Amino acid sequence: MNIHEMQQAVRDAKNTLSSADSQAEDMARILIGRLKKVGNSHILSTLKKELRTWNIHTGQWMDQQ
Repeated sequence: MNIHEMQQAVRDAKNTLSSADSQAEDMARILIGRLKKVGNSHILSTLKKELRTWNIHTGQWMDQQ
């Protein structure tokens, strides 16, 4: 892989992540009522850990401490 191919791969990865970020709300809506069907405990643990930084009262993400 040469430098130009690597730069293109990084641009492609950034575009993919940007597209996923723009779809996050729709994906989260799909998960409502379906998390009990997730069999991978690591995925569930990671989701739970991330949601701990969500402040339901302010509607904002808290800074990690």
